[in-house]
Amino acid sequence: MDDQAILDAIRMNQAVAAEAIESLPPPPGSDRPRTAAALNGAAAILGVDPAEYLLDQLGIDGQVTEFVGALRARGVRIEEEEIEDQDGNFPMDALAAFLPRAKSFRCRILKNGSVAGSGVLVGPRLVLTSWHVIAVAAPGQEQVPTPTLSVLLGDSTVQPATVPPAWFSETGDGEFNQIPPVRDADVTDRFDVALLAMTQPAGARLGFVELKSPGPQPKSGAALAVVHFPQGVDVGVGFGKAGKIRNVTSRWRYNPTTSGGSSGGGIFNRDLDFIGVHQGNYDNGKRFVPAEMFVDQVLERVKLDVTPPKLWSLDGTTTGKLVVGRDLFFQTIAAAGETNKRVRGIKIKRRALGPATAGLAFSHDILDQLLILRGPSHVLVRVSQDEIVPDLVAEIRRRTQAKGLDVLEPEGEPGVAPGQAPPETTAKDRASVLAASIEAAALKTDQVVWFFFDNPGVILSEGARLAFEGFVDAALVQPHLRLVIAGFETVLLAGEEFAAPTAAEGEGMPGLVVEFLGGFQRADLLKFLTEATNDVPMKGPAIQALIDYAVSRALIGIEGVNGAYTDDQLAVVTDRLRADLQILRAVPPSP
Repeated sequence: MDDQAILDAIRMNQAVAAEAIESLPPPPGSDRPRTAAALNGAAAILGVDPAEYLLDQLGIDGQVTEFVGALRARGVRIEEEEIEDQDGNFPMDALAAFLPRAKSFRCRILKNGSVAGSGVLVGPRLVLTSWHVIAVAAPGQEQVPTPTLSVLLGDSTVQPATVPPAWFSETGDGEFNQIPPVRDADVTDRFDVALLAMTQPAGARLGFVELKSPGPQPKSGAALAVVHFPQGVDVGVGFGKAGKIRNVTSRWRYNPTTSGGSSGGGIFNRDLDFIGVHQGNYDNGKRFVPAEMFVDQVLERVKLDVTPPKLWSLDGTTTGKLVVGRDLFFQTIAAAGETNKRVRGIKIKRRALGPATAGLAFSHDILDQLLILRGPSHVLVRVSQDEIVPDLVAEIRRRTQAKGLDVLEPEGEPGVAPGQAPPETTAKDRASVLAASIEAAALKTDQVVWFFFDNPGVILSEGARLAFEGFVDAALVQPHLRLVIAGFETVLLAGEEFAAPTAAEGEGMPGLVVEFLGGFQRADLLKFLTEATNDVPMKGPAIQALIDYAVSRALIGIEGVNGAYTDDQLAVVTDRLRADLQILRAVPPSP
């Protein structure tokens, strides 16, 4: 029901409105019913419109619906406002595709082990919900005792969530006490949303909601769907229609079937775009906070979650594989992941050539994790040559097809018998045709395809070398292809070489950043521990002193040359650091 329609009805039927007012039960906390005379007198003293004052008071006490019923019982017709969205139906095909995804990205928020509300995954590690779902005290108050928060995911697994949340905006003071705002000033910069960070990137597995900026605006009368868990129970998706609230744009009303536990659920419009967060039940109606109020603040955090500047551990835990001294790699992958950049990947070279390839192979694991965080629009194809590959072009095509890309087989290309290399004169041409075919498949699905080439475990044949060189040359100029080349130091490859992503700014030919692997220094360990403890409550000189001590302890007995240590010593050092890292990440807040 639109507020303006109610106001018009009051002003046009003042005598009947007075009767309707006096027929209502006393407001909460009072034993005396209202009278029209008293309300009009108060409005006169305050110098406000009597009809608006009446409606505001009814809204505060949750009696608007009863008042409207009393008016209608007395023959008053209340005209609804013009509906902005005449077509309120959900397209069947779009809805059918949306529901399986929604079942996967929706979740329950657990506070101290019990379901407190609903939420939706919006990033690999990030969950959006209502602030009041996780609150244990009023807005502006210290949230003590500190709650334990976790997320019950769509696959029935439970992920711990960090406290405090990654970002939040409190509810209005009145809202916290079930008093809805009657004007935007009542909830200035109060959006009642919270962004929780899980310890694991479950959203990369389950999928997450795509947020848009600016947030789609609600429309009066528009059909909406809410993905939620009323009373913590899976009852499916709720549907309702949106309505404006007089003098309030930071909240909207709608009318799905919801109840306790629905708070924090995601709301989607007819185009199935995320449009807001379910807030609660006010005045026998439901309200939500429109996404346009907070989506930009959330997107800032989501971008860092999807494309983190660096990883200190492959899985974000102290027991996972630790990552030391790979800042240039992280910077390059982040730059190459953007469109219209000259940086198309990275060459990883060893400072000292030899049989050791552990650092090269580990680069694949890091890249794999980074691309998982970016979501399904980034595909990783690994090409290894631990044995002689008779036809490298065919092998690259096969591995790409195995990742689900529809790469067409070339017409009229002769087959290659096992053990027989393709004619060397055609190797580069065939590789160039393959790169163009993969680009066409990637463009069709709007994906970026990353090729990780492992350092070969055998001597490359002339045909394999020519095919490799030809593929790299052709892939560099394809907008949807990226290259990570581990080793291959003796192979001359096309394209520009950059010392860092910043060196590729401006116009010019695309190319690859060059990273040199081999050895580490004390500064690498200090930077690693600092990055790994950036999110702990303890800050400043105290924790830096602990980090310095931990690094000194880890290097006891480790022989270096001019402050540099060899790769084979890194495993021992990181094992020593792991115990200190666990302690550092568990330190209590400084007083």
